[in-house]
Amino acid sequence: MAASSRGAILGLALLAPTLAATELTVCAADEDDAYDELEQIEELDVEGAANMEGDERSDSDSSISDMEGDDPEDESPDQTNVILTKLAAVRSDATRRLYRANRKDYQRFWERRHLLKAGTTVSCAAVTKAGVGKFVVAKRKRSHSWLNNHMKAFQWVFRAYKRPADATVPDLRRLAVVEDTMKFAKEKSANRAKDEYEDRQKGLSAGYSPQEYCQISEYWLNMLRKGHKGDSREPPPFTALQLRADFLWLNTALGRGQDAYNRQLPDQFVYNMPYVGPDQADVFATVTRNGKTNKNARAEFIGALRNRNVMICCVGAEAMRTIWRFHIEKNPSTSSPDFSSKQSWYDTPVAPGRATKKNPHGHLTYNTYYKYFRAAFEANNISSDKVVHAGRGHGTRAAAAAGADPRELQSLGRWTYANFDMSYLTSLPPKALVIQAGVNKDDTRGRPLLKSYIVPRGRVQPPDELLQLLLPWLDAALAAIKERNVRGRASDRDLAAEGVLLRWKKERVIFLQDAAVLWSAYQDLTIYQLPVFKHPKWEPFRQEVLAMCERYKDLAVDEVDDSILPAEVATALIALEERIIALHDQLAEVRAQENAGSREREEGLRSAVEELGRKMDQLTQQVAAAAPTVCTACGHRHEAPAPSQAEVGGGSGGASTSGAANIPPAAGAGRSAQVRRDEPNVPATVTYDLGGVKSVRDVVDLFERDDPTGRRSLLWMEENGPKNWRAQQKIPRQRFDDIKVIYDGVCALAIYRRRTVETAANLLEDLQRRERFSFRQLRLFIRKKRVEAKERHKEAVEEVKEARIERDFGEMLSAECSP
Repeated sequence: MAASSRGAILGLALLAPTLAATELTVCAADEDDAYDELEQIEELDVEGAANMEGDERSDSDSSISDMEGDDPEDESPDQTNVILTKLAAVRSDATRRLYRANRKDYQRFWERRHLLKAGTTVSCAAVTKAGVGKFVVAKRKRSHSWLNNHMKAFQWVFRAYKRPADATVPDLRRLAVVEDTMKFAKEKSANRAKDEYEDRQKGLSAGYSPQEYCQISEYWLNMLRKGHKGDSREPPPFTALQLRADFLWLNTALGRGQDAYNRQLPDQFVYNMPYVGPDQADVFATVTRNGKTNKNARAEFIGALRNRNVMICCVGAEAMRTIWRFHIEKNPSTSSPDFSSKQSWYDTPVAPGRATKKNPHGHLTYNTYYKYFRAAFEANNISSDKVVHAGRGHGTRAAAAAGADPRELQSLGRWTYANFDMSYLTSLPPKALVIQAGVNKDDTRGRPLLKSYIVPRGRVQPPDELLQLLLPWLDAALAAIKERNVRGRASDRDLAAEGVLLRWKKERVIFLQDAAVLWSAYQDLTIYQLPVFKHPKWEPFRQEVLAMCERYKDLAVDEVDDSILPAEVATALIALEERIIALHDQLAEVRAQENAGSREREEGLRSAVEELGRKMDQLTQQVAAAAPTVCTACGHRHEAPAPSQAEVGGGSGGASTSGAANIPPAAGAGRSAQVRRDEPNVPATVTYDLGGVKSVRDVVDLFERDDPTGRRSLLWMEENGPKNWRAQQKIPRQRFDDIKVIYDGVCALAIYRRRTVETAANLLEDLQRRERFSFRQLRLFIRKKRVEAKERHKEAVEEVKEARIERDFGEMLSAECSP
C-alpha cells in the first residue's frame, strides 16, 4: 500500500466514530509515538473509509424532511447521523463561536501528524475519545486553563454530536488519561504561579463590605435628585435607576449577569410563603430556563423578599423602576402594556435599553452593566477583580456570615447540577431568603428564624386615594386580564400577564412605603416630584410609617403590643421572656443527660438479655442432644449421659467433654426450635404472598393474625424473627413498606380514636368506598398524611417528635374518616 494511500486511510480511520471503541494507549512520552500506535489499524479496508465518506456526505447533504414519519426504531445509521447533525445546527451560535478556535487547534494537531491534508475540515462528529486523549497528552505542557477550555469545547462537541460508540463515557474529563494529564497541568500551573510571583489574592477580592454595598446604592440614588448635574461618565437618570435595581437584585438573589439582562416581563411573579412571618412574606421571583448551568431547560426560580433596610432593598428598587417606566416616562392613563395577545408583550425586557440588530428586543446589555458598575466601584474607591459577577460572591459570603445554611445558599444561588424534575418545586429556600432580607439569627431572641421576619414599614397600608394616583390603569387592566383568564377561551388565557400585574400592584404599595422612609433625606429626587406626594393624605401616611419603624427600631419580633403597657410591666415581660429562654436551655440539658442515662441502662439490659438468650440456647441444645437415640448396631435405645452442672450453667463457656458433645445439635436449635417443639404442626418453611393484599382488612390480617397453616404474623416476625427474614422470604422492601404504611395508618387512627384495630380498619375502608379510592390511591393518600404530619414537627425536639407525629397522623386520618 502506498504511503499516501495509507496516510489517507489512517486519517479517515482516525476520524471514524468506530475508532472510539479501539483501545489506544496514550501515555507515550513523545508525540511521534502516536503515529506508531496508529500503525496498528492500517489493516482497515478501503470499504470502511468509503462508508465514512458516505456518512460525512449524509451529514451535510441529506435533508431531515426525508425522514419525517419514520419509526425511530427503524432508523438507519445514516438517518441517525442526519438527525444528530440537524440537532447540533440549532445549538447556541455563541457557544459554537466560542469553541471554534479549540476545534481548529485539534485540526492543526492532526495536520502536523500528516494524517490530514492541509485545509481538510475536522467535522464535529469526528471528535472521538481516542483522538481527544492523544491531543491532551501531546499538549500536556500547556497550562491547566488552556487544557480546561479545550476540554470544555470537546465535551460540548461530544454531547452535541454524540456517536453510539462514544456514548459509553458521559464525561470526557473522566477518562483516565485526561484526569492524569489535567492533574499534572494543575500542579504545574500552581508552581508556575509561585515562580512568576502572580497575585496571590486574585479571585479573593471579588466583592465589597456592607458599608460599601450601601454606598453604591446611594451613589445611583443621588443621580435621581432634582437638578442633579453629573459628569459625562454618569448614566441617564432612568438608567441609573435600573442599574441600582439590578445591582441590588444580583446581590440579594445571588444572580449572574445574564440573569439580570435576560429577564422579560412574563417571567415575573409573586410567590407567597405561608409559614414565614409574622408579616406577609411575598417572594418577588423570576423564572428562567436558560441559565449558565441549566443543561436540561428546567424551570429555575430566582427571588428575594423585602429587606428591612430600605436602602438595599431590591424589591423597593424594582418598584421604583416600574413606577418610572409605566407612569413617568409615558402618559399615566395610556402607559399600560398591550396585553391583548402574548406576542404583543412577551418579548418586553424587564430592563429596557436601546434596540440594535444584535439586540432586537432592546434590553440592557452586559457591556452597559460592566461599564457603569466599574464606574460606580471607582467612584466609591472599591477594589474588586469581579464587576458584574461581584454581587454573587458578596451576597453569598454576607448571608453565610449571618447564619444561612450553606445548602440553602447553594439552592438560592442555583449551584445545583442534579437532573431531577423541578416541575413542582420553586427551590426558593425560606431561611436563606429571610437572612438575605436582613434578619440575623441574633435578632430572633430564641424564636424560630422563619417567625422573625418583619418589615415595619410594610405594616402600614397606603390610603386608596394615594394608590389611585400611581398607575391608574392597573386595577382595570388586572380586572380585564382576570376576567379573560377565568371566563375566556383556553387559547386566550395569559397567566403571565396576571402574575406581572399582581406584582406591579404590590410594587405600587412598596413604592409609597419606601418613599415614606426615604422622604426626609431624598425628597428632592426626580421620582418624588409626582402629584401623589402633594396629596393631603400623604403626610399622615408618612408619619404613621415612621412611627411604626420607630416602634420596631431594635428589629426584634415582639408579638405583645406593649405600647399601652406601663414601663414596669413591659420590663417585667422582657425579663420573664429571658427567664423562659434560660429555663428552656436548662430543660434541654436535663433531657440530654436523661437520654444518655437511658441509653446506658438500655445497653445494660440488652447485654443481659443477650446473655440469657445464649444460655437458653446452650441448654436447649444439650437437652436435645440428651434425648434417647436408636443405636444402628444393636437396634436398642440408649440414654445419653446427663449434662453436668457446669455445662448447664455455661461455667467456662467452653465445649462440653461429655458424650453429648459429640452428638450434633438438632436442626433449628435455640428459641426457634423451642417454638417448633411447642407447636409441632408449624411447617418448617412458610411463604408470604404480599401481592395478594388488596384491602385494608388483608393488611391487618397479615400483620396481626397467624395463619392456620402455621405462618406467623408479620408483626411477630418483625419483633421475634431473624433480622434477615424478609431476605429469606424474598420479600421486596418497597412492597413491604407500601403495605406497612397502611397498617401504620390503621394503628394511628385506632390510638387517636381509642378504638380497636378492626374498627379503625372499617373506618378506612368506608373512606376508600366514599372517595372511590383504589387500593393504591388509598396507600398514597395515607402516605401523604404521614408526610404532612412529619413536616409539622420537623423542628421539634427528638424526645417528643415521634409522639407528636403519630398524634397528628391519627388526627388527620380521623378528620378524613369523619362523614
